[in-house]
Amino acid sequence: MTSSEEKSLDLLWGRIIAERDGPCCKKCGSTWQVTSAHIVPRRHRKTRHDPRNGTRLCGDCHYRYDKHYPEEVRWMKGYCGKELWEELQAAKKGYVRDRCYKEIVSFLTKKAQEMKAA
Repeated sequence: MTSSEEKSLDLLWGRIIAERDGPCCKKCGSTWQVTSAHIVPRRHRKTRHDPRNGTRLCGDCHYRYDKHYPEEVRWMKGYCGKELWEELQAAKKGYVRDRCYKEIVSFLTKKAQEMKAA
């Protein structure tokens, strides 16, 4: 995958999370600097574009989560639920088949076509 393709998928992933989760921070309800945030860091390719690996966080909550503040990590585990949290943690360690990643890319591509048509 080229860096251009990856950037396009990153932008699409962010739009899907924003459309699904809305304009407010899921943790505190703020509308200040809200962005789509990865639950498992984006450097992990197998979960980078998985829509389940995202939520909306304000600038403050995103910073604290990225810095692994215990309160934010506990909140995120509860927000995800044990099953999804464990799936994402396993996936970041590489326990996801390449086929699953290809299915995610296919889903994002299809979603992009639907968004263009709307």
